[in-house]
Amino acid sequence: MNPLKPDSGAITTARRTRSRRGEGDKLRADIIDAVERLLLETGDESLVSMRAIAKAVGVSPPALYMHFEDKDSMIEAVCDRRFRELNEVLGAARGSTEDPVEGLKRMGEAYIRFGTDNPEPYRLLMMNKTEIDHGESLTTAEPAEGDLAFIQLVSQVSACIESGRFKAADPLETSLIVWSAVHGLTALMISQPNFEWPPTVVDRLVEMVVAGLAP
Repeated sequence: MNPLKPDSGAITTARRTRSRRGEGDKLRADIIDAVERLLLETGDESLVSMRAIAKAVGVSPPALYMHFEDKDSMIEAVCDRRFRELNEVLGAARGSTEDPVEGLKRMGEAYIRFGTDNPEPYRLLMMNKTEIDHGESLTTAEPAEGDLAFIQLVSQVSACIESGRFKAADPLETSLIVWSAVHGLTALMISQPNFEWPPTVVDRLVEMVVAGLAP
């Protein structure tokens, strides 16, 4: 069973018994699980109500506010958890080589693999409508989990430019080009699973993007 892919079974609506001391963290995790499940089922956060979340977890709506300020904070917690997993995957790919261009290639391949191996979580992070805006924290001392993956990308692209392996250009703009390419293929492979994708398509895309940025 894929640990990143939520169970497709029905959400339990049984009433939860009163939590014993020390079970608060488990209830918080259960709330996050339920919110993610509901988001994936509806595809639109506006269709996920506090009442539905409480019913899925088996608590009363007021109990939710013991752990979260509002629905937005719950959705942000769901996204942060999945972004944390993506950040770890990209960090491992980036750190597997000292060559900046090779590191960028491996990051691109890892990004696409993360998305295609975990299509529903990826839809939630990158393909669903959400009001959560992580972009505001890009330049802060403590960026949001949702911005760390892009910050890693900008850093890697900057290393490629500084080493002379890429054309002199704005690292932010270049990173957006790279992200657009890998996200585009990831989204297509997720939304068109029955298409006969060539086994080399990921490698070819990454190679073509890198070649286009070379001086």
